[in-house]
Amino acid sequence: MTVLSLLLLASMNIICYAQEETTTSLKSNLLESIMNNDIPSIRKALEDGENIDLTNDNGWTGAMFAVAFNNIPILQELIDLGINLNIPDNEGFTPLMRASQDNNIELVDVLLAGNANPLIETPSGDTAFSLSGGRKRVAATLAEACVLFAMEENNMTALLSAISNGAYVNIHSRNGFTPLIFAVQQVNVEAVQTLVKRYGADVDRQENDGWTPLHFAASIGSVELVKLLLAAGADASRTSVDGVTAYDIAVQEDKKDVIPLIPNLKNGDL
Repeated sequence: MTVLSLLLLASMNIICYAQEETTTSLKSNLLESIMNNDIPSIRKALEDGENIDLTNDNGWTGAMFAVAFNNIPILQELIDLGINLNIPDNEGFTPLMRASQDNNIELVDVLLAGNANPLIETPSGDTAFSLSGGRKRVAATLAEACVLFAMEENNMTALLSAISNGAYVNIHSRNGFTPLIFAVQQVNVEAVQTLVKRYGADVDRQENDGWTPLHFAASIGSVELVKLLLAAGADASRTSVDGVTAYDIAVQEDKKDVIPLIPNLKNGDL
């Protein structure tokens, strides 16, 4: 059997399962409206007091049905109405896991944009990434999403795992933080070494205010981090958006231990 045939069979199985789900669903105008692709009736059901996060007997939310039927307009409508995308079904699978398992990059993108959490695990330890089966585009998208969620959740283990799974090591979060800046902020010397030496993280990549990892190390006053970053080639002349260097930060914040370690340079100085 070809790969295409296997993917088609998997999709058919999910759709058949979804159809079977409707026969065991709790009586719900909301879920019926979702199944009928009826957005006005979805809104009416919510106006009448139904809970948007209602599940059927098998733990399927409306988002799970939308994923099963590859119905992006309905899924987007539910997201806009505030559905929780991270409710697992009775087997521990979230909508993102199902979309990943089905290798559906369009659904994966919509779910991630709607704040679906890629770090959730099934009882057996599977994640959306592991369920992607290594399919390149879906796996890469999920790996990078895992980095961003890991930074939000202060989860260094998940961050390093995602980078080992192929996430871009210099990816930026909303505030411009890179994994390296995050590791420096956490004063995690081992993680900083791993990111720099094993994965080649950019030691001069700046966040939204123009701070580099060296700025943060100076602000923290960590001798070990400052030495590590400078040894890795960090540019002490880099200035933030308000024109301060890592040396300036160390002086301003009276970090006496690191002031002698950081060259007093400005952008363009030799």
